[in-house]
Amino acid sequence: MEINFAAVIRNRIVLTLCVTAVILFVVAFAFADAPALAQTNAQATATPAANVSDQTYVTLLPLDSQVHLVMVTLKADGTVNLITDPLGADPAITQVGSWQASGDTVTATITSDGTQTLDKPLTIVFKRDGENLVATEFDKTIFGAKGFTLYWRDAVEAKLAALQRAYVTVDLNAGFPLDPFLVSANGGGELDMSVLSEKCKGYINPNPTLTINWTGNADLARVFTFSDADPTLVIQTPDGKFLCGDDHNSILLDAQIEISKPSPGIYNVWVGSAAAKQLLPTILVLTTRADVTVNNFQLSDLVKRPAMPQASSNLPHALQAKIVTEALARYKGTVGGPLGATPLTQAVQSAGDIAAFDIDLGAAQCSGYIGDTPDFVFDVNSATEQMTVWFAGKQDASLLVVGPQGAAYCNDDSGADNANPSVRLQKPAQGRYGVFVGRFSQDAPVEGTVTVTTDPTAMPPASK
Repeated sequence: MEINFAAVIRNRIVLTLCVTAVILFVVAFAFADAPALAQTNAQATATPAANVSDQTYVTLLPLDSQVHLVMVTLKADGTVNLITDPLGADPAITQVGSWQASGDTVTATITSDGTQTLDKPLTIVFKRDGENLVATEFDKTIFGAKGFTLYWRDAVEAKLAALQRAYVTVDLNAGFPLDPFLVSANGGGELDMSVLSEKCKGYINPNPTLTINWTGNADLARVFTFSDADPTLVIQTPDGKFLCGDDHNSILLDAQIEISKPSPGIYNVWVGSAAAKQLLPTILVLTTRADVTVNNFQLSDLVKRPAMPQASSNLPHALQAKIVTEALARYKGTVGGPLGATPLTQAVQSAGDIAAFDIDLGAAQCSGYIGDTPDFVFDVNSATEQMTVWFAGKQDASLLVVGPQGAAYCNDDSGADNANPSVRLQKPAQGRYGVFVGRFSQDAPVEGTVTVTTDPTAMPPASK
């Protein structure tokens, strides 16, 4: 998607070039046995075309290729520089060579890595398409099989000025009176955060959720999410670095990032989602107070008035628990079990619309959207020391298990590195249990398998 590309180019190319002076390099790969390509050598043999000469072109390749970022500079003297960068732990590679143009065709031949001549020249052929260059002949083992287009960097940078605008922009000075400062936001998008930093997880919108113009001095600044979903967080600091946050711990799924002695300047903040194209309503909290953290923050601490007028205090604050506790009687599917040494399994597709976080289940804090009947029902007819229920699926999901006495147990992620939910019960009561699988995005169902086991060492498979 073009917008995603432009946002990434700003973060990984434009900013990096301005701040850290990334090395330019050229890579051209080819079909050496092609007669047309064999005419190209280390010296330019044709006059460079005026509309591509002395220009730089950039692109971001799919993650299944060996390199992800490509930058080509076609110099007026007929030489070429190209940078290929895997955007990971490996450094960028710089190579040089020559280029020539004939009609709408631009051919670049790589002959050296800057210090040594290559044993075999590498060639790449482009066809001009307006202000861009479309690769027509290249090494698919390096650039991937789908092909790629190099975009004229001047045009990309011009677009960025309009695209890279945050939904909310604020000026904050150290000691600001509205501390904590709250911003209502929707997290999620289509841009994979890993292209910003290999430590980042989730998907964001190219435009920042929030831009902060920070001035003054503070010992720390803390940014976190307050939600009933599973958001992620990324902050771009004034020096171009990216800070990432995901689940605060295995129980609290909100993200928090702390910055010690934040430098004055522009901070871009994105709220992301675990899966692409999700929309996660959240409150973004900014604070310099040491006593305000993601662990203890409550909106009720800021506004002391009752949630409802006194005359309406008899109205229900949440959905009644019987929505799930009485759902076992409405279940018409096959009842699994009884539970024994062999695990019980059930394929599930869940597309419920009941907000589990609005159900009054006492101490149980649930998340996601569930159906009005269980996705799986099973019996426990004998005593067992331990029982574990989990869901392993293709999407991030939640789990709600209702026991025979109406007790409810909930979970979202099994751990910081595993988005598959699980519920583990010690000495579970005998009787009938109902399992609800929740989804976070109401745009699509979640699909996977529910497993019930008495194996005390069993764990749900790690989510991919």
